[in-house]
Amino acid sequence: QPLPIGGASVFYPAVVRETNGEQKTVHIVRTGTDGVVSHASYTDGLWSPWLSLGISSNEKPTLFSTNGERWLAIRGVDNAIYVKRLGEDAGFSALGGVAVSAPHLKIVNQQLRVVMFGLDGKVYGRTWNGSGWSPWQVEL
Repeated sequence: QPLPIGGASVFYPAVVRETNGEQKTVHIVRTGTDGVVSHASYTDGLWSPWLSLGISSNEKPTLFSTNGERWLAIRGVDNAIYVKRLGEDAGFSALGGVAVSAPHLKIVNQQLRVVMFGLDGKVYGRTWNGSGWSPWQVEL
């Protein structure tokens, strides 16, 4: 799909909108036609250029905003799950697993949780406790 800020995406991009006082920012993450995952943002009427996030995927990225933090989850080309807090210099956290679909981010009991479908058709999840990720656990 062609995007209004240039470039193209294999899937519809992931989008979150943030408001900080009068300032509104839209963050967009895409998987390009080359498989590279990139980020751009729109603030005060201007789009930033696309910035590669240093990872490739064959899936749609998942973007989630909570408590002023923007989280990105992606299934890598190796089918493992990777998570990153946008806006930080740190790279992706490799959570492992073998996913058969794109991951999903949600809040459970006031904590961030990433979930995915495994090879056995079960749903697996890991929870962020503020400093690290729990082990994979069967959800369904």
